[in-house]
Amino acid sequence: MTTRTAPRNVKSAAPFASGMAVLDMRWAIEKTLGSDALRTALDRVSPAAREEYTHATSLSWVSYATLAEVHDALATETKNDPMKLADRLARVTVERSFTTVWRIFLRFTSDEAIIVRTPAFYAKSRSVGYMASRILEPGLAESIISGFPTIPDRDIVILAASIETVLSLAGRKDVRSQGERNADGARFMTRWK
Repeated sequence: MTTRTAPRNVKSAAPFASGMAVLDMRWAIEKTLGSDALRTALDRVSPAAREEYTHATSLSWVSYATLAEVHDALATETKNDPMKLADRLARVTVERSFTTVWRIFLRFTSDEAIIVRTPAFYAKSRSVGYMASRILEPGLAESIISGFPTIPDRDIVILAASIETVLSLAGRKDVRSQGERNADGARFMTRWK
């Protein structure tokens, strides 16, 4: 299991996303929906959320509360279902992250190697919870988030879409990841061919 420490200078148990993850998602928003849509959505959020979001850096951490406010405003502005939008943007974000040499590397990587590295991606992008992943049988993996009983539904959607996208980019076919909340976080069952 991967260990996760809270971001520096954060003294609450409130969840935060890494600034790098926020910047990648912001790129996906601008590419998919346009910078005007993002700018207009940011006009709808509180000044504090706007400030935190627009000043995110690759080294900062952004609160989930701010991200929810921004993404809800963006969904309203673009007339999208918030969960469907989260799924769509997560896929674009992951695709961008893996379009370089990583994409080629993934094609030559075993299922086991991909699945056991999933917790490292989780730990680098979130301040709360832990992920453990394992192969149950060929074409079936389980990933469990623990230590995050308040994981938002949006995060479950984003994580399932991200897992699917990574495996699809790695050349796996018919990838389907289903996340479901449990008492301590969430459980994802992922199937592929």
